[in-house]
Amino acid sequence: MVDNIENKTYNNILVTEYFSYYNDFKKQLGLNGYYERTDNMNSLFEKKWWKTTEKNSLPWKKIHRTIKCNIEVKIYKKEFRYFHSQEQVEELYEEIPELFREPTFQEKYQVYEYVYHWKPRPSIVFVDCHLELVI
Repeated sequence: MVDNIENKTYNNILVTEYFSYYNDFKKQLGLNGYYERTDNMNSLFEKKWWKTTEKNSLPWKKIHRTIKCNIEVKIYKKEFRYFHSQEQVEELYEEIPELFREPTFQEKYQVYEYVYHWKPRPSIVFVDCHLELVI
């Protein structure tokens, strides 16, 4: 029916993550084994989870991770410049901090989604004005 479902995304989230989410919360969501609603809408509206569903959705979880993120992001104000090492860019940041700015929330979200699975996670990430890594 659907080829390569593990590679499909919806709102930049893998469809398999949605399946996992709905599978884990079937009972709370009032779904049967075919992911069909088993309760009428009035009874669903009365349940506590209904009022908080958006906060428990996968997009919200990614936003919440970004809010709680302890990775510092600094944006180099100029066009891309290649640095030879993390130490080199950190040194420039310490010497001339006005060459860098704080990210907007959306920029932080984009950078954090990129580095979230890195092991080990850096404590600070430097990107250029196009959100590309500078090293």
